[in-house]
Amino acid sequence: MPPLADHDCAVAPDDPQDRAGEDPVLDPTIECAERHRRMLQRLLDISMTLAESVEQEALAQKAGDQPAVDPTLKLSRVSRCMRLTMALEMKTCEALRLRKAGFAVECEGRRRARADRARHAVEAKEIMREQTLFDVMHDAIRAENPDRKDREAVETEMYELLNEDEDYEDIHDLPIGEAVARLCKALNLTPDWNRWAAEDWAIEEAETGAEGSPYAVGLPAAGSDDGAEALNGFDPQHPPPHPSS
Repeated sequence: MPPLADHDCAVAPDDPQDRAGEDPVLDPTIECAERHRRMLQRLLDISMTLAESVEQEALAQKAGDQPAVDPTLKLSRVSRCMRLTMALEMKTCEALRLRKAGFAVECEGRRRARADRARHAVEAKEIMREQTLFDVMHDAIRAENPDRKDREAVETEMYELLNEDEDYEDIHDLPIGEAVARLCKALNLTPDWNRWAAEDWAIEEAETGAEGSPYAVGLPAAGSDDGAEALNGFDPQHPPPHPSS
């Protein structure tokens, strides 16, 4: 029987949620059963050696090299030991198989739970990012369209672009700053980028130099008088060079 494959435990046992997803510790009874199986195999080897020695004695008696002694009793005892050992070995192997199978199923369940949590985390992050994009766009639209009807008209146009225009199919894969810039350009909006400069996503894009984001090209400090003027003409298709370049 091949040994059980090593299992990976990539999560810390201190976190209850992660602990629920990590592979279980190998059942000590599996190791015990493996040891018993090896002992039984060794016992069978010894029993077979004894049986062969009885055979050699019988052959020697037949040839007249040794006094005649009935080997039946010895052979009976050795064969009985072998039968019992083989029966125990079969039971041990079956118990070991079932324990390993159960352990493998449990490990697979834990791995799937981890994968599900990772997938849900990615989905949640995507949903939060999409919500952030819409919040920023609604903010930009409200800033330039105080009239409710005008605002709703622009918002309707935005949703039509997102739902019907294939040029905007990739909008949710872009940095938020670049996505906002593209949508604002299409909607003839001139956003004040300092309006969101203190937001976590904007700070992250500035620190990472997210390509296409206005924050990656050096936005003046939030609240400065020239902040809006500096990037009102920002074109996500032709951004100015990054300050480090």
